[in-house]
Amino acid sequence: MSVVLFQIEGDTLCATTGLPCATAGLPCATAGLPSSAAITIGQANRGTRQPGDFPEQAGDCPDFRAAKMGLSPFLCPTLPVVLALALSLTAAAAAEDTVYISSTSSSRGSTRLSGQIVDYTGRQLVLQTAGGQARSYPAENVVKVETPYTREQVEADARMDRGEFDSALALYGKARSAEPRTWVRRQITARMVWCYQALERPAEACGEFLVLVESDPETLYFDCIPLAWMPSQPPPALESTARAWLARDDLPAAVLLGASHLMNTPSRSEAIERLARLAVAGDGRIAPLAVAQTWRAAVATTDPERLRTWQQAIERMPEPLRAGPYYVLGRALAQQGQWEESALALMRVPILYGEHRALAARSLLDAGRSLEKLGRTTQAARLYRELIEGRPGTRSADEARLRLDEMRGEGRGSLQGGETVE
Repeated sequence: MSVVLFQIEGDTLCATTGLPCATAGLPCATAGLPSSAAITIGQANRGTRQPGDFPEQAGDCPDFRAAKMGLSPFLCPTLPVVLALALSLTAAAAAEDTVYISSTSSSRGSTRLSGQIVDYTGRQLVLQTAGGQARSYPAENVVKVETPYTREQVEADARMDRGEFDSALALYGKARSAEPRTWVRRQITARMVWCYQALERPAEACGEFLVLVESDPETLYFDCIPLAWMPSQPPPALESTARAWLARDDLPAAVLLGASHLMNTPSRSEAIERLARLAVAGDGRIAPLAVAQTWRAAVATTDPERLRTWQQAIERMPEPLRAGPYYVLGRALAQQGQWEESALALMRVPILYGEHRALAARSLLDAGRSLEKLGRTTQAARLYRELIEGRPGTRSADEARLRLDEMRGEGRGSLQGGETVE
């Protein structure tokens, strides 16, 4: 699926007041003028990924990319602020949306429909046409959606793409508070989950993800689920909250989150027991992730035959959900001394799933360590530098910098092919 944003530029006259849009006190969208420079934003359908769906920037979300666009609700200084804001929100809510539904009878492969999106969930899209009729379409048949977004959301997307996650979060908060459309608020929430994960703030990421799935249990954005994959202890507050999530039988995603974050705590046995129950529950997204989470307890004790079954299981998973399982597989292969295979499995994460910023960073670090075991110090140093430059501020980047310093101290200033550790 793709989403398209629109930008209205220049001093076009407002159809309502006859004044330039920048000073009219009304949203430019009310002018009814042609939009310019439509930009398509890629989104991966659940369970599939198309080439180019995910940008290379760390932390980017597969569901909709940032666009350098602005549909700005300019306010006239002579109008009351409350009235202007109300007009802005009304126009955004009433703006016409365009939906493309897959169609075998169309030469273009899809049918174009116009109206107002009433709701868009992981199950269906509901479109109300100009005549007032509401029609539903299965979510898997939605090819593309065109809709306007607020200036705050667009700017937040742009900042997120630049790696300015803190300021992006602040803008997303404002955009979500002002956004009247529930389905767009879900999109914003998913973006906030990615930002919190990029900042390595798992408690906040989990909280926002639960807001998302409580609104839509079949959410289109399930791949942003902030599970724990790396071998680290959760903060005390998160550990306490995770225990409460284990009791959420009404929300399997909460149980999965809770068990995931308790795997490296004294509650591991209870967590594994809950994961085992989720693994046979039949949910096509939760069950395979629950299985992969149990692998974390077996990384140090597994054998080559079991690793082959893990690889096969990963290949059967919905493609957007494979990042964490590939990381666990890479760690287990390293435990077996299969350094080359370990590096290859780990490198899949930053190459294919760069939106998982912290996990991609850790995968680069561990892949570099595997390459060092093979004596490929030049390649390892390159990965460390890529990590430091491409994912600054992560804990893994700090570790990579220390490792480069150690390599210099070990007399590896001159590496294979004459390259130096800089």
